[in-house]
Amino acid sequence: MSNDINDPIDLQALCDVLVKDHQATYIAAPEQTLANQSPVLLFHVPAGTQRLSELRGNVAHHLEGVDGIRLGEYELPFSLRHVLHSDVHEFRRVPLYADSQPGMDDVLIEEGIEQARQVVAGEIEPDAPASESIELLTLVEELADAGAVAVELRNEPLIELGIIDLRIPMIPADGHPIAGPCESVIFDGKTYDFRFNCVLEDPCGYRTMRTPLYIDGSTHGLPELPVHEGLAHFKDVQLIIEEIDSSREAYKKLRDVVPAHG
Repeated sequence: MSNDINDPIDLQALCDVLVKDHQATYIAAPEQTLANQSPVLLFHVPAGTQRLSELRGNVAHHLEGVDGIRLGEYELPFSLRHVLHSDVHEFRRVPLYADSQPGMDDVLIEEGIEQARQVVAGEIEPDAPASESIELLTLVEELADAGAVAVELRNEPLIELGIIDLRIPMIPADGHPIAGPCESVIFDGKTYDFRFNCVLEDPCGYRTMRTPLYIDGSTHGLPELPVHEGLAHFKDVQLIIEEIDSSREAYKKLRDVVPAHG
């Protein structure tokens, strides 16, 4: 099969370039882009290896004149994107290469390429997209049980947009299978749109910017916060939003209910 692509590069050769010439430690493609035969290739290069602007320029130079990738009998259009470590996981992705990534098994390029070929050829069906809804209590408890150091609510998206946006200090490969399937979160009978970000960093400070929903107590300067106490904080924030028309007033009220840690 051919999509009339000029000057394709073999996918394994492209992965070799990213690993050997640019020190990539992770390469993956979302399953659905492979199934649609227009792969989006995601790769990660550890911080400090080179400046991101230089990395992009060097990769672009290597791929000058390349219009597509070759994978077995297929020639496919593709796009390439660098991701930060907070987006390194294998939830609904086919890992083409992984080396010493927290929460992930190592994957050799040859193994990843073969799995990608099987998805493109229809020999492996990708998981169907989910639009699950979950109780906030259940979500926070599952994240805590899976090793989250904390679960933090970003206050601004909730106040301004009615969205539950969580910052979750935990290994992304462990957090995405739990939070990834959820498009909405329920609390006290009310449904909120949901988004999240797993980070390999410590919990942040609180007050008006963030509300802690859980803290495991391992971070210096932040006392342990059980899930039930964190959800009580969320209830306080929810009541403030319902009772105050002005965002400015809501932020002022937050100072009275959110712990002043950090």
